[in-house]
Amino acid sequence: MKAVVLKVLFGLLVTAATSSAVLQVSSDTLYSEQRTIVGDVIVMDGSSLLITHDPELGILSGTISNNGNLCIGTTDTTSIMSIDILATNIENKGNLIIDNGVAGDKTTTVKVASLDNSGNLLIDLKDSMESLTVTNSFVNTGYMSLSHVTLQGYDGVFTFKGPTSGITNSGTIDVSGTNITIDYPISGGGCIYGNEWRTDLTVNTNYQHDQTFWMQKSDRASSITLLGAGKYIPVIRGFNSGNKIQFGRNIQKYDGTITTPSYNPDTGIVTTSNMYGTFQIDIGKGYDGSKIKSEQSNSCPTVSDSSCYAPALTYGDDAVEPAAATERPTSCASRPDLSMAICSTVLPSLSSFPSSYSTSHISTGISSTTNNNGQCVKTETSTSYFSTLHTTTYFYSKVSTITAPRTRTFITTYHTKI
Repeated sequence: MKAVVLKVLFGLLVTAATSSAVLQVSSDTLYSEQRTIVGDVIVMDGSSLLITHDPELGILSGTISNNGNLCIGTTDTTSIMSIDILATNIENKGNLIIDNGVAGDKTTTVKVASLDNSGNLLIDLKDSMESLTVTNSFVNTGYMSLSHVTLQGYDGVFTFKGPTSGITNSGTIDVSGTNITIDYPISGGGCIYGNEWRTDLTVNTNYQHDQTFWMQKSDRASSITLLGAGKYIPVIRGFNSGNKIQFGRNIQKYDGTITTPSYNPDTGIVTTSNMYGTFQIDIGKGYDGSKIKSEQSNSCPTVSDSSCYAPALTYGDDAVEPAAATERPTSCASRPDLSMAICSTVLPSLSSFPSSYSTSHISTGISSTTNNNGQCVKTETSTSYFSTLHTTTYFYSKVSTITAPRTRTFITTYHTKI
């Protein structure tokens, strides 16, 4: 008989490299053996799912629906892992984390037609090739972090492409340490902010943005760059002596057509003109207008020749900073304390146990082991006062060459709790 390599997982027959089915979990689960997952991924409320595969992981899905904790990536500090996610819909009401490892220099790309986040969605970025693309519908009512895991001297460029029709954000989007350009309209009255050095948030003023853009004060300088000709008035908070508002990209030519800015203390709007047009910016009330200056910023972070310029607004070092410069806007939520550790409650890979691994029970309970269609199925039931407290089922899958039916003989390489 010809040898055939088989794998049994969740009662489905799949190849060792690819899983093609609906992956639905209702308790803590570790899923680590598949390089490519094809099909819907559904995590129920109160459950955790950790999907990982080193060195690369691909997910091709119709819908990724998370109501619990979903972690895609690795917690290994030495891992170098690439992640590629292509989905029709991502619906997150829980905690969704995508992380390719602290030491990773591989790329994470997420492309989705529709993104609806009402929970916490974090993508930890590692290199200049990371990207999030949403083509049709982008709605965020929760907290979303696209922040970079900052390395000294690292320019955290991140490609963030929203639908040309615009996005809706009534929550908070954290872009700390990244370089992101927003050249589409935004509705919703939410917040987009950065609080790390090298944060360079670029906003096209030719589009209307019903948002608060906040430059949270930090030890290193950050900036907001305004493109366009000033058609709409952006709302910017956190303008202080440690950062700047820049106009246009850096060019290798000095242009002195800048005017002294005028500040209206009643409206909190500053008006300035330069080579790109006349801009009005809502920076908030309480500033000393005499300390707001226009200058030609000399900065070339991406050009070897340092002789390049861009018009900019700055605030004096000796000026009194108002609440608009120092306080967190009410629309800007604090970053939640979330990491891949939220999925650490899942059971470890079976490779960490010897082949003769067994369990013992201190509490009152029943443990049984049966053979079910090529799987070793272990069920543990704990009871108290004649009531069932907890039932756990462990499926030990096998990868082996099968030439004839076998019983009670397994080569165990994968472990999951469902």
